[in-house]
Amino acid sequence: MVNPHRARWHLLLAALIGSVAPAASADGEHAAPPSAADYEYLRPGFKALEVLEELKVVHDRRGADCMSAIGHERFCSCLNDRLTLELSFPEYVVLITTVAGDAGRLPLPPAKQRHREEALHLRDLCVAKAFHGRSAGP
Repeated sequence: MVNPHRARWHLLLAALIGSVAPAASADGEHAAPPSAADYEYLRPGFKALEVLEELKVVHDRRGADCMSAIGHERFCSCLNDRLTLELSFPEYVVLITTVAGDAGRLPLPPAKQRHREEALHLRDLCVAKAFHGRSAGP
């Protein structure tokens, strides 16, 4: 089964790479090699590709960690495609296992509390989708 999220990454990367490939002239010959100005013009595109590749690595690592721990492809795919890239899978586990108001733990900072609420919501959504066959929504 093809992961639609992974297919989107590949299409986006192919489109970006295709947009910077040298154009062919009408007689089939390639245009002159890019100049230094061309490289400067393309620099933001290359930077975007680097960032996309870094995000893909984070996404793939989190998916692999989830599969290693949970072992359920539908659940891990649902969670990985929806959870903010700011959280690794171990951070997700810590957030969902932190009991609100637990006297033995320090209160979470507001940003982490928001991530915790999101993580709990996504856990319930993905459990419903993966294990109970219900739609997980957008």
